Amino acid sequence: MAAAPWFTPEAVQTVPTRQLVVAVKQVTDAVGYVTESAHLEILAPWLNLARTAAARADADAEVLRALSGVARRLGVASEALAWCEAALALEDSAAGRTASTLVMLGYAQRDTEDPAAAAATWSAAFALDPSSALIPLDLADLAFTAGDFTAAHTWAERTLENDPASIKARGAVLAAQYRASVSTDGSDDRAGDVDALIDLTLLAHNHPGTDYLRQLGCPANFGHWSRGVITRRASGSPASLGRLRGESHSRSPSEGVG
Repeated sequence: MAAAPWFTPEAVQTVPTRQLVVAVKQVTDAVGYVTESAHLEILAPWLNLARTAAARADADAEVLRALSGVARRLGVASEALAWCEAALALEDSAAGRTASTLVMLGYAQRDTEDPAAAAATWSAAFALDPSSALIPLDLADLAFTAGDFTAAHTWAERTLENDPASIKARGAVLAAQYRASVSTDGSDDRAGDVDALIDLTLLAHNHPGTDYLRQLGCPANFGHWSRGVITRRASGSPASLGRLRGESHSRSPSEGVG
């Protein structure tokens, strides 16, 4: 194998399935989503190991859903979908479906460009795990991408209910709140909910290490008017942003999160 020449097919057969999954996941968790063809070629041996593990007789639902994440990161969402469906079939024939498998199935459906199926699957997962703060945030992101900002706001609020300290959820609430306040076709030049937009910008300013907030606040998500506000955030202080709405801001990094 190019990535590990000492790891021969014979050697692979001696490695228990779960340990094989752990080894592959450590690699793909480290590299994240891979899109460059040259990088995919280098990582192809690890994908082959995942396929080997998925084909084993002792590959249970937990193994298959873990391998689906590997497949998505290595650019084969169709295999991720197939492995999740196989995991779900195993659960259906045993103790019943789990939220964990449904969540992974939803990711595979999203990555195979079937957002409606992903939304339905994640809603079913949330019904099984109503205390989750991750599932409603995924649903909020999905709705935001689809332009349903009212639904995005509702799901983001559910996330905050389950995790009041979530910075991401607070950002998602503010982003959806602002986008729901302006037209979706760009024909309305009104500023919309300025408070929500500025609060989102301040939240990103106070948490520079949270990429999610920068993605929520990027100009592509908010149109031409917000571009000026976000530019001011880069060159000005939180206090100068406060003056845009006639008030003074002296917030700590954690204020306004929960």
